Amino acid sequence: MATLTSTLADPTKRTAVIADAARIVEEQVAATTGLRGMGLKAGFKAFQRIRPGIVPLALDRLFPHFTPVLDPLWAEAVRSGDADAWFRQHDERVADALLGVTDGLASRAQNKVMLRIYQGLRSQARGHVLAGVLRIPELIARHVR
Repeated sequence: MATLTSTLADPTKRTAVIADAARIVEEQVAATTGLRGMGLKAGFKAFQRIRPGIVPLALDRLFPHFTPVLDPLWAEAVRSGDADAWFRQHDERVADALLGVTDGLASRAQNKVMLRIYQGLRSQARGHVLAGVLRIPELIARHVR
């Protein structure tokens, strides 16, 4: 079975995966509501002001860290027979694994401004990542063959 790691090794496929993932992130942010949604959108805009095009750039840098976490989870989901249902049932496990990656990277961050923004958003991050986890099977199934 192909993996996300092997898919991203192909530069053309990597570009398509990153673009699709960026679209999903932007849709997730746009779909947030309420006070927390306002905070997320404000933080997201701050990131974008600091560095235009940050979403695809960040995803390009994060995917090599995410794929060792996602590949075994995806394999388990596929073995279950219904990847979408598996991700719904294990959303907390997937979200915590992904946040573990970003927390580890943040602990080594050199850019103080980006780190401050990350730390300010981190308390809300789990809920947002949980919502985004449900879109992961769509992303992987579209690109990993």
